[in-house]
Amino acid sequence: MENKDISAVVERVAATKAAWAALPPQQKLELLDQLMDNLNAHGEALHAASVFKRDGDLKDAPAYSALSAADLQALQNASRAQHWLHSSMLVSNWLSIIREYFEAVVKTGAPPPPLAVREAPAEEGKPQRHIVKVGPSGLLHTTLVTCGSLELVVEGPVEQELLHERPPGVAAVLGAGNFDGPVDLLTALFIENKVCIYKLSPFNARLLEPLEKIFAPLLEANFAAFIFGGVEEAKSLLHHPQVDKWFMTGAAATAYSIIWGSPEPQQPPAEPLFKKPMTVELGNCTPWIVCPGKWQAIAASMAFNGAHICAHPQVLLTCKNWPQRQVQVKEFLQLIQSYIQEVYYVGCYYPDFSSRMEWASAAAAAAAAAAAAESYKEKLLAMGKKAEEFEAPVHCPIAKDSEIKKIIFATDLPEDCFFTRQETFCPCCGEVPLDTEASLAAFLPAAVKFANEKVHGGLSVSISVKPSTAAEEQGSCANPTSGFRRSAPPPRLAFAARLAAAAAAAAAAAAAAAAAAAACGWLRGGRSFALALLERAVADLNYGAVHINIDTKMSIAFPSLVWGGCPGSTIYNLNSGIGFIMAAPNGSNAAKMAKLWRRIAFASFQRRSTQGWFSFAGSLTKIASAFAANL
Repeated sequence: MENKDISAVVERVAATKAAWAALPPQQKLELLDQLMDNLNAHGEALHAASVFKRDGDLKDAPAYSALSAADLQALQNASRAQHWLHSSMLVSNWLSIIREYFEAVVKTGAPPPPLAVREAPAEEGKPQRHIVKVGPSGLLHTTLVTCGSLELVVEGPVEQELLHERPPGVAAVLGAGNFDGPVDLLTALFIENKVCIYKLSPFNARLLEPLEKIFAPLLEANFAAFIFGGVEEAKSLLHHPQVDKWFMTGAAATAYSIIWGSPEPQQPPAEPLFKKPMTVELGNCTPWIVCPGKWQAIAASMAFNGAHICAHPQVLLTCKNWPQRQVQVKEFLQLIQSYIQEVYYVGCYYPDFSSRMEWASAAAAAAAAAAAAESYKEKLLAMGKKAEEFEAPVHCPIAKDSEIKKIIFATDLPEDCFFTRQETFCPCCGEVPLDTEASLAAFLPAAVKFANEKVHGGLSVSISVKPSTAAEEQGSCANPTSGFRRSAPPPRLAFAARLAAAAAAAAAAAAAAAAAAAACGWLRGGRSFALALLERAVADLNYGAVHINIDTKMSIAFPSLVWGGCPGSTIYNLNSGIGFIMAAPNGSNAAKMAKLWRRIAFASFQRRSTQGWFSFAGSLTKIASAFAANL
């Protein structure tokens, strides 16, 4: 990596832009095969660097010194599994799906077709929208979404585009610090058809060596380059005259500073200082709309990557008036809290997470007072909440250098609260009960309206709902305690037993895939009372990613979909960002980017997973990595 003269790096890479754009699909396919071979050779090094970046050597971490050997091993396994998902496995998944596009072009001269296309519910005065099914395909992807469905909403006619014929250019990427697979680099090169200079986040310095080995064919040909640095290096990169597009994942204030020279946006007719085209993803206060059911997966979702992720569930929307709410919802929330205690929280590593949750030291308190800031704990106390009501104990410290053994899970919050306005980016989640009639028909539209109008952002939203007829819904309302009861937590299995259980579960999922395929079409089956309500909810939600019965953190794993804020943001109000990464090479390029509206991920209604496979890794990650690389 050359950092002394960023201008020279840009010039060297820019000189290859025409050659890259003109490179035949066969040669790009061969490059992808080389990258996959390199990932097979160096993926474990990338994974190890990802783990060490966050956790260091757990055995030497002062916060974990009191843990038993069994708990320390379980924590280490959980860390390995989580960080494998957004490092080696993430890159493997992307390479394999992008490869499908180029393989189809080489064999047939055309992109792979969508799996299915159908018309979406029509809206008066607007172009016809279509639902384009793009996955899953293969055992791994089918298992990841629990035999569900991956779909895109496309506005206007469905038109295929040859991605490798897009015009040449030079892209600059300001890489994220919370993900270790540089998938935006792959977007720039193989989907945008541009050569790319990728600036690593300061958090990711340890990743450079394995990344340089994995992407060596692209670096050696000067189709790409890695640089490292802070604000000044970012400015030099973005303002270079050869750079014609930039990508960023981060905070809105950072994007505004680049565009306007100030962390606050200007208003029309003001002209921006920086006008280059961009794709920026800026996060949101991810809402999770919870209809009655047993949804323990929410607790596991709250633990992923120390909650340092824009798809972390932050606002749970429930119905205030379900019959005997104090029984039903109390048991539901207690169920989440019980799983919070079981999940091993790993990887809280952003330096200010503890001070944002609660002032951990006198120095932090003094700095906060000088900035007139309040921690989330202080804000909740000021709202009249008691600490014991919202501090949820966890199994072990949530960071290697912190004694904190609790996260914030606040319930019964008012509709106007900081959880809906401010992205926490740490283990904080709040339940907001909506005052609606006790029916899905009343609650779901109200929750959609609230998510659109009261929750900051438009990046990602999830809905948990069970299939029902009208009679079944009335029955569940009359018997509100059904479905939430839970016995004592099951005993923790030995690693070998858990590995065997995971293998058995995977085999069962594969055997059930064909039968479950019918359930994947639940929006079209007409058998469920929830059908029309969910179709309307999907159409009305102003979010780039809509998930039904599936964790929002699966969203970036599939380049056959798109990832970004809902269309409509501007430089005067970025909201969750502008543009998409991915652009969907595996058939979902069936629509041009300007016409892609949002993505939908569905999982089977009867999903039982608690994502407990986060709790162990060891050889399993190596087996699964090799399996993914050979799909």
